[in-house]
Amino acid sequence: MVVPSASSATVVAQLSDRTDQTETADLMLKNECKKLKRSIPNHVLSLMNETQIRSYLKTVTTKLSEAADLLYNPDPKA
Repeated sequence: MVVPSASSATVVAQLSDRTDQTETADLMLKNECKKLKRSIPNHVLSLMNETQIRSYLKTVTTKLSEAADLLYNPDPKA
């Protein structure tokens, strides 16, 4: 399973220290996508059936969406 490389607290702390939060979020998301671009094909090839592949891709998509939500809206109450 692929998980975002930075924890929620780390991401929020990094963003709160910056004045250019959107630019920082863009860079962090771009870096995470680069990692996934390399790891997804290798992992998918090691899976044995369509159900495993679909589950893995759903998990990766969910984790990436959660990371993007956290990066672009670290304080959902705002």
